[in-house]
Amino acid sequence: MTTPINTTEASSQASETELVANGRQPHVNNEILSVSVGRSLWTMAWPVVALNLLQVANSLIDRFFIGNLPDTSMSAHGASMSFMFLLFSLAYSIAVGAGAIVARAYGAKEISEYRLAAQQSLQVAMYVGIGLSVLAVVLTPFAARLIFQPNYTEEIRQLTLFLGAYSLGVPAICIVQVLAASLRSTGDTKSPMYLSGFQILLHMMLNFLFIFPPRNNIPGLGLGLTGAGFALSGSAWCSAILYTIYVRRTTLGVKFSLRFPRKDWIVRILKIAIPSGVQAALRTFSLTAFTVVLGIVPNHEAAIAAMGIGFAIESLMFAQAFGVSAAVGALVGQNLGAKEPLRAEKIGWLVVCSSYCSRSSRSQA
Repeated sequence: MTTPINTTEASSQASETELVANGRQPHVNNEILSVSVGRSLWTMAWPVVALNLLQVANSLIDRFFIGNLPDTSMSAHGASMSFMFLLFSLAYSIAVGAGAIVARAYGAKEISEYRLAAQQSLQVAMYVGIGLSVLAVVLTPFAARLIFQPNYTEEIRQLTLFLGAYSLGVPAICIVQVLAASLRSTGDTKSPMYLSGFQILLHMMLNFLFIFPPRNNIPGLGLGLTGAGFALSGSAWCSAILYTIYVRRTTLGVKFSLRFPRKDWIVRILKIAIPSGVQAALRTFSLTAFTVVLGIVPNHEAAIAAMGIGFAIESLMFAQAFGVSAAVGALVGQNLGAKEPLRAEKIGWLVVCSSYCSRSSRSQA
């Protein structure tokens, strides 16, 4: 019986041969074990922390733009936060699965394996993103009526339009998160910082153009809150295109493909991604319940709008933790792949101790 040829893996091996033929050896991070744990952690973490701080600033500026809209728009935007958080968290859960597999293969210096993992993860992300986008568009009207009372027709309309526009960018968000996680798993955290930093700047520009009408000879579409949704999805798609072009030139060698991912890789990725997604869904449920309560109190518009701003400011406290966690996930995976479980454990304990000291110092301050 003839063994079927794995075209994706063959493509990865061909890319490796091409690099060698051009005098460029496939990049493998030989410093995984030679660099100290503390230095490795800092080198990996600070670009992610910096990017998270940019994202927090972007969120606050986003609310500044929306703050110039009517109160109903601010209330609808605040109510959308739990649903946006759920969609983003589900996209990120796919990235968690991709990053874990790529990091272990990279640590083991299995070039064809981590390239295949990144390629299959991209294809899984694309189709999962399409499914989430369709589901979000269908369920958005029901979600809006869950938050607001039936007589709040304007808030329901604006929330439905905004989430519908945002949902168009969910496949791009999945692609960006998976490719960024794959890059971090190979030790490259600076490239995602630059690429996603460009996305943030583009998002700010699109906000100005899409939300407001023309004024002072400056063009504008005047779409209001719906324009903010299109600005998010538009910047996400631009970023996904840039990531796809860039990653193809890296050691990952990922190429965009409409081919459906292999069943065994879907299972491998989802086995890691599903627990993370369930955790995100549980967090979102509590946030949604809180938003529903705010929707029935007096002055609900101000209450829900203030909640959105409050959570944006609160996220400043989590930027550092998220950056460190992303670095730890990549480093632990790399060291486990390199058959260094004790070093991986040391990284985990170092982060636990440093986080405890940091929290204690903030509490005393």
